[in-house]
Order: sequence, then C-alpha cells, then structure tokens
Amino acid sequence: MKTNSMTKTVACLAVTLLASPLWAGPVTIASPDKAQTNAESRVKKANLEWNDKDQALYADITFSNDLYVSRGDALNEEYFLFRFPGVTADPATKTYYVQDNNGQRVPVATWQDGFLGRHITLSPGTYIHIREAHGDVRVVLTATSTPPAFGRRNHWLEENTGLLFERLVGR
Repeated sequence: MKTNSMTKTVACLAVTLLASPLWAGPVTIASPDKAQTNAESRVKKANLEWNDKDQALYADITFSNDLYVSRGDALNEEYFLFRFPGVTADPATKTYYVQDNNGQRVPVATWQDGFLGRHITLSPGTYIHIREAHGDVRVVLTATSTPPAFGRRNHWLEENTGLLFERLVGR
C-alpha cells in the first residue's frame, strides 16, 4: 500500500510540475530584420533596447573587424538593430515576455530604470543567437522558463559559420 500511495503522489507531483507555468516554452523568434556586414568581423557589442513608440524589443548589435585589421586595412564598425516581434512589456513586473503555444507567458528579460536610462537583463532561459555566414547576419531569440541545465552566463551566442565552413572546406 505504501508503494501505491507513493506512486500516486509522484504521479500527481509530475503532472502538477508539467502543467505549471514554470515550464512554459520554449519559444523561438527569428528577427525579420537582416543585415550585411564584412565577412571578417565579429560582434563587438550587443545589448537589448525597448522602443516605447513601436512597443518592440530590439537587439542592438555592433560588428567590428578590429581583430582582423592590419596596416593596410581600415577599421570598420557597423551598427544594426534587429526587432523581435511578439515581445511585450509588463510594467507591473518590469518584465518582457512572449507567449508560448499554450498562451503561457515566457519571460525574456527584465529591466531596471536607472540614472543613465533603462538597463535590460536577459532571463536565465533566454539566448540570443547571432548567426553570420559570409557577412549575412540573422538573429534569433530563444526563450524558455525552464531553468538552464548549466550555469551558463553568456546569453549572446555568436555563430560565424561562413569563416568556419571556409576553413573546413578550403574555399
């Protein structure tokens, strides 16, 4: 009898946890914005900005060729904005969120208002993938409310597939 009641308890706990909003997501949003940059560049700076007029969250990304510049080359830095449609702001909790397929809120980031403006911090289960292939840039946001398996600190993931592919295949 103990085993049967223990099994029921574990089953109820599992159903409760799986149905909980704590496990909402994952949600993936590909920015509709595209950019073209130098194929030999890297992400120098990246952060999030909220546009009150558009009610939209943007990734503000600066690309630079600073690591690849030699005496004959010019330093080139380019600034791009990538919009993430579907992200909304909740002023009561100072949280940006999206809704998953079940209509549950998935936190994307939180903000703090300060002396120098708004500071936005990505939530633990949110990652921004910056994919560059031969200078073509695409940005994808992935958010889940499931706690990350590892204590990952970097939420901005740069994938420069063009240079890597060229090195592997040999132009």
